Amino acid sequence: MFKANKKREDLRRAQKENEKEYKKEISELKEQLLETWEEPLKEKMLRDRHMWITEMLEKTEFNKIPDSAKDFYEKDKVKLPLTPEEEERLAKE
Repeated sequence: MFKANKKREDLRRAQKENEKEYKKEISELKEQLLETWEEPLKEKMLRDRHMWITEMLEKTEFNKIPDSAKDFYEKDKVKLPLTPEEEERLAKE
């Protein structure tokens, strides 16, 4: 019985040490990812937003800018109004 309890305590201690090491490694990996990818991701996100704003301006013939950045993040949820060319094409069909 004593050997079983000793073995169980040893396993718990090893598990706690492994968990600490795991958390430390995860933290280090997150830091490495941020160092490597943070700037390229920021640049891509900015470029995507700029492209979206440009597209929205073109669709409204440069009369209206988007109300807020919230619209950008919800753009996939919202159906955009048809452009005059799209309306003509649908009318012909």
